[in-house]
Amino acid sequence: KKEIRVLQVLPSSDFNATVHATLHILSFDDSNPIAYNALSYCWLQDKSDRQVSELEAKQPTILLDGITKDVSNNLEAALRYIRKESEEVRLWANAVCINQDDDKEKSWQIQMMGDIYRGAELVIVWLGRESEDSDLAMD
Repeated sequence: KKEIRVLQVLPSSDFNATVHATLHILSFDDSNPIAYNALSYCWLQDKSDRQVSELEAKQPTILLDGITKDVSNNLEAALRYIRKESEEVRLWANAVCINQDDDKEKSWQIQMMGDIYRGAELVIVWLGRESEDSDLAMD
């Protein structure tokens, strides 16, 4: 089956609160698929040129279906900024939505990435948190 997992990021009015999410299965074979956004981001982040914030000082985690899951600093930051105060956000993020411990699944899902991004209502590109000179690049 052409299926993917999609994160349902739960709302929070507290930016610093742990990100809570649940996983749901979405079928591309369904004639009435669930709308979702896709996240494109860098898995790794170079922190050598900036001071580590309090949020980045510890191993970042999210609460996924009630279980604590380690994630990268960059993914955790993206989820915090994407999360809304009063409504859930459906989001595909490869590090969480693909079982990284299952090579067979990873291979299958990687082959579907074109479909995943094309099927998204919106593709969000996360470049990372603002830094001292990031305004220069945006200008």
